[in-house]
Amino acid sequence: MAKRKIIWTKSAKLKRNEILKYWINRTKSKTYSKKLNKLFSEAINLLSEHPKIGRTTNDGETRINIVRDYLIFMNLVKEN
Repeated sequence: MAKRKIIWTKSAKLKRNEILKYWINRTKSKTYSKKLNKLFSEAINLLSEHPKIGRTTNDGETRINIVRDYLIFMNLVKEN
């Protein structure tokens, strides 16, 4: 299956940055944030290759993938 393009929403980008900054402040180090960011990136790459993994929500269109204590929500959009 071909890889799909992942487009982050503005709010998703903001939340991701907030999470990473939180852990930098909490641990006084960038080490954990870098690991967490890598896990997020790996999950996104996996979703781009296998978009139907993860649980579906009640609306039937949104999917959820869990990365540590965080949820990644994804909607599939057909390309024109």
